[in-house]
Amino acid sequence: MVAMIPPENQNSKTGFEFLDKITESRIARILSVFILFVAALIFHMLVLIKFPHMSYGMDGAYYDLQVISILETGLPYHLDPPLVFYYQTVWALVLGNIPLGIKVGMAIFAALVAPTSFLFFKEISGKFTLSWIASFYLVFDPKMLALDNGFYKNLAGLALMFAFFYFYVRATRHESRKDLILAVVFLFATFLTHIFPSGLIVIGVGFHWLYCVVRERKLWIPTTRTVAKLGVGLLGLLIVVLVIYPDAVSKFSKIISFTSQITDTDSLGIENTDWLAFLIRPESLGIVLILGMGTVGYHLLRNNINKDIAIIFGIGIAEIILCSPLIPWEWRWRFAMLMFIPTGFGVAYIVSVIRPFKTPKKQTVFVIAIIVLVCSIQIVNGVQASQRTRPIIPPIAYNDLLYIAENNIIPDDGIVVSLSTGLIYWIPLTQNFTVYSPISEAFETAINQSTVIYFILDPRSPSPPPFTSLNFTGLFYRVFVGVPAPP
Repeated sequence: MVAMIPPENQNSKTGFEFLDKITESRIARILSVFILFVAALIFHMLVLIKFPHMSYGMDGAYYDLQVISILETGLPYHLDPPLVFYYQTVWALVLGNIPLGIKVGMAIFAALVAPTSFLFFKEISGKFTLSWIASFYLVFDPKMLALDNGFYKNLAGLALMFAFFYFYVRATRHESRKDLILAVVFLFATFLTHIFPSGLIVIGVGFHWLYCVVRERKLWIPTTRTVAKLGVGLLGLLIVVLVIYPDAVSKFSKIISFTSQITDTDSLGIENTDWLAFLIRPESLGIVLILGMGTVGYHLLRNNINKDIAIIFGIGIAEIILCSPLIPWEWRWRFAMLMFIPTGFGVAYIVSVIRPFKTPKKQTVFVIAIIVLVCSIQIVNGVQASQRTRPIIPPIAYNDLLYIAENNIIPDDGIVVSLSTGLIYWIPLTQNFTVYSPISEAFETAINQSTVIYFILDPRSPSPPPFTSLNFTGLFYRVFVGVPAPP
């Protein structure tokens, strides 16, 4: 029978303990983490610069627009948490190329997830090898590669979030003013980056505080003091942001919308759930997260591990609930993007406590074999996911858009309808005209002005309306034009 024991109760030279022993020197540990950082930087850089002059994913061109607007006006194109946009602008100026600057900047942030997550995991677990494996799992996970595919604010928010958690734990443990100040700095930076990593901070800190109140009476007072100071600081930041940008209050509509949907039983997927897919589908592997958090929770209840692990446990439980079929898909897929964070720690933790052999030598060989297997699987998964990380439109489509703009195929005041996917930000990036949405608005405007409508189609688009005729044929796009008849 396989034994499951807390890491600190293992023989000093078995499994993870043996690996911790051979990397106990400060130089060896710094070098190990640095190698992981460099490996992650090279990997994500190679993925992101495959198409150096085109942004990735559905929202990729959105970041180009933000940087262009900052360079021209000093302000972002859209009202969103702006920290990442200004960071990307710096790299665009340094490299003299906006898309390349954005990608280099984000590759660095992706690599920074390695040391920041390692520091946090090491702080809460006290185990070097466990923390290193968990961080390795994160930086090569397919979901991490999905963040490379245009979800740049989420990506940057992860590194900032882990840095916050590291200093938050130190601040609560030592009541250190320096650590508290740094925690506040990274808290502000995360909230000025993206809402979902910010949400994980609220969940992690909230569960940690609740756990200390219920089970750790000696820790709940210093923890409460730290949380209260962070709350005051965050409230102050919110007031400043609302004073400078009053329209930012509209961003809270997402929270209100999500809350209203999950409290409305008619919108929940209770009748049409697909629990089997959630548990075993490669994109989610919910069963791995459940097993990992179950193991962590078991040891937390037995008081066998550091109580600060309650942070990642709380995040894991929240992810299990928020990524389950109970939550509407329009929200579930967003939370699923960050599901790999507690999963990575859970996998490393399971490996650290499972002990099928009693002899140190066999146990050590077993643990090393499992570590090699886990790392190999993640590398293969990461490489496969990298093949799907690319622009939402092919280069020939981008060249068509440039040709349409340079040759005035569609006038600047043209009424345009796009029947092609993925152009929501590419058109304003390359053209001066506005795409009408919904289509009925374009028809109404064209009829009132007695003018034509232009339709942009790709090879997969539906057929254009019968009143149109072909106006332009490119290598990828076709443009049709026609005058709609009055109703």
